Amino acid sequence: MKKALILILAALAISSSAFAATYKSSDGRISFSAPALEYGNYKVSAKGNAVIDASDKAKGTALTAKAANVSIGFYSSKNGSKTGIMGTIKSAEFSGGITITYKVTDAEGTPITTVATADKATYTGADNIMTLEGNVKIVHTNPAVFTEPTILTGDTAKINMKPNIGPDDFKFRVEAKEGVSRIEAHPIIKVEESEE
Repeated sequence: MKKALILILAALAISSSAFAATYKSSDGRISFSAPALEYGNYKVSAKGNAVIDASDKAKGTALTAKAANVSIGFYSSKNGSKTGIMGTIKSAEFSGGITITYKVTDAEGTPITTVATADKATYTGADNIMTLEGNVKIVHTNPAVFTEPTILTGDTAKINMKPNIGPDDFKFRVEAKEGVSRIEAHPIIKVEESEE
């Protein structure tokens, strides 16, 4: 009886993934998987445990987003490639408990990973900024700069998604409505040798 129940549950788990709808962009850089997908002019919406994968091999970036609901708007081909996260995403909205994993390789070849969780998020391709709201937690791993992952928590946050940011640009901005936001970082301490 116990084996039969386990087999039935396993079959349901396998078959439930078969009911997911999928979408893949014509250039293969963006794919969606969810129980329900809606496709329109320059827009795709995914509902019910959506998973979005986007990558740009030329820029060395990859993004995976999981959320209950996702809506992504694309630039039209008339407008050409813009500065968005993968060059084609104009805007995105994520809701229902989100997890976003963003990976980039820096100029020296160091892999950098950012994992962010929140209640909801929005992304704007024009400025390449991801805005997170509600129960925000960001874990940023950059072994070239930090000995351990940096952890940021707050009510809201902004993440600069540009693969290469300038000296005056922020990478993260975390805020708390009441109380304090928190950043826990463990930078690598470099000792410079003096010439004598």
